[in-house]
Amino acid sequence: MTQSGFSAVEQFESGSLPDNQLTFPEDDPAPTAPIEPEFESCCGSGCGDSCVFDIYYVLRAQYFADLTAWQARQAAQKEKPL
Repeated sequence: MTQSGFSAVEQFESGSLPDNQLTFPEDDPAPTAPIEPEFESCCGSGCGDSCVFDIYYVLRAQYFADLTAWQARQAAQKEKPL
């Protein structure tokens, strides 16, 4: 996070951070998708927010957000002059 409270990617995408201030680590692996639980993993007791499927869907949404940010970093890295 930068001093403004937004990540460099968020600032870059909004146009408030110049290209020359956007830096990323050389080792930036893609995020790993969560593994969908088996149907039988649900106990069926109506446990609400702690159901294995609810947790999976939260993790899945976070994965897609992380993947989008990673893809933006990769595209920015490819456009960066050597």
